[in-house]
Amino acid sequence: MGNKHKKPMVLLVLALLSLALAGCWDLWEIDDRGIVMAIGIEEIPPEEVLQTQGLERQLIESTNERALKITYQFAVPSGFAGEGSSGGPAYVNLGTTALSSEVRLRGLISTQSSRKGDLTHLQAVVLGPEVCKNGIYCVLERFIRDPGVRRQISIFVTEDDVAQVLDVNNPQEPMPALYLVSLTDNEDWANRMPPDMQLGEISRRIRENAVYVVPRVAAGENSLKMAGGGIFHGDRLVGWLGELETNAYRWIIGEVDTAPILVAAPGSKGPRRTEGYLAENTQSIRSVEIVDGQIKLKVKISTEGTLVERQIKEVVWSNEALAEVKKALANRVSMDTKVLIKKAQEEWRLDLFGFGREVEKKYPQLWKEIKDEWNNLYFPGALVEVDVDVIINRTGTKR
Repeated sequence: MGNKHKKPMVLLVLALLSLALAGCWDLWEIDDRGIVMAIGIEEIPPEEVLQTQGLERQLIESTNERALKITYQFAVPSGFAGEGSSGGPAYVNLGTTALSSEVRLRGLISTQSSRKGDLTHLQAVVLGPEVCKNGIYCVLERFIRDPGVRRQISIFVTEDDVAQVLDVNNPQEPMPALYLVSLTDNEDWANRMPPDMQLGEISRRIRENAVYVVPRVAAGENSLKMAGGGIFHGDRLVGWLGELETNAYRWIIGEVDTAPILVAAPGSKGPRRTEGYLAENTQSIRSVEIVDGQIKLKVKISTEGTLVERQIKEVVWSNEALAEVKKALANRVSMDTKVLIKKAQEEWRLDLFGFGREVEKKYPQLWKEIKDEWNNLYFPGALVEVDVDVIINRTGTKR
């Protein structure tokens, strides 16, 4: 082969080698990564700033920026070793304190960790009450912008110490980050927790200055409890939704898959006896109407299910008995939902349920005129109508 043919071949080989080298120049070996599974963020009250030591305290005292404490939960691969090995903890938590930049805080945590933090496997972020009250956008913005952070990260709020939530030693799940995420899988059965709220969805709600509910988690001695939620308007926490209120909230927004309803058994004497109904197929339709110049909010709930518990001896069913039970069940759901809507109107003065979107769809011109005062004026003054239809498909049998 002549020289004129060798030169193109050599150039081709060099080009291919350069591509191979370009693909691995920034290779980050897995053993060199500190896999961050969860992050907890708290805002430090002014009185606690004085307890901060060293350079962090000097930085905080010299500026008006918010002081944050962030806990990083790193996975320890050896903690997931199989039986017969020494095993060990599945995670280690490291915390640091500084100003309101997560990038700066992550730099400080690198002074404690032997590995550089990697957020590509981040599962959950837990936010403390103070940082939520003062605004969460500035602390989540860094994660929202990072292309290496998944938008499906679950976000939680807590009234407890964030570090305590991320350090619960549960025998079923050795890593709190995975424990948290696994609890959200139970929302179809546990209607006392609101729907999972993820980073991408929260980003959208903040941009829209919308009202939404974030799941609340509480720490026990060796377990976590996910029930109730924090009510946010834009990026600020404005109230708390209780466990039973969350159940009613899910009925209203149509997020009930399987739910128990308990009512007093008709005709029961002495100690209270109950009828237990399991809703298995539900639907909720929200709508609005203008009645004599006033806005009416309407909720139509229908449910089909099984009567799974009956604490009285009588097993003979008549149409009258079934009708009485269905009425009691419908009244239970109707009362709970009406109470919650009234509280949202009078106490929070916030539309948690999305009625505003129904106004916008049906009366777009009206919505343009009232949207700025919807939460403050028009939603609190609206009429409310709730209609519940209960169908009992099966009553069960005794053996």
